[in-house]
Amino acid sequence: MNPKWRYKELAIASQYAYDELHKAGSEIRMLFYSGDKDANVPTIGSVNWIATLGRAEVEPWRAYYVNKQVAGYFWRLEGLDFATVHGAGHLVPTNQPEIAKHLLFNWIQKTKI
Repeated sequence: MNPKWRYKELAIASQYAYDELHKAGSEIRMLFYSGDKDANVPTIGSVNWIATLGRAEVEPWRAYYVNKQVAGYFWRLEGLDFATVHGAGHLVPTNQPEIAKHLLFNWIQKTKI
């Protein structure tokens, strides 16, 4: 195997990208979402990781709805938005396509999720 193709897991993982963009004062918006049935990357693990970033809370946790049903929960921090998707596993758009579309399209358009 070619040595340049070897993957090495780093302790900071994707946190590096989030931190570098935040430090640079980037206007790039970031959305991190997690299916609440994800056994690979459980929501609680994502929430705990996000808490270590030390971002200021802009908007507290709140439910969001699709077809008058709770579709998940949304949390806005300084420079980072986080959403859960009810009933989805690791492949959110495959497991809950209608909720994923609602979440992503409204987030991109900056309308209320």
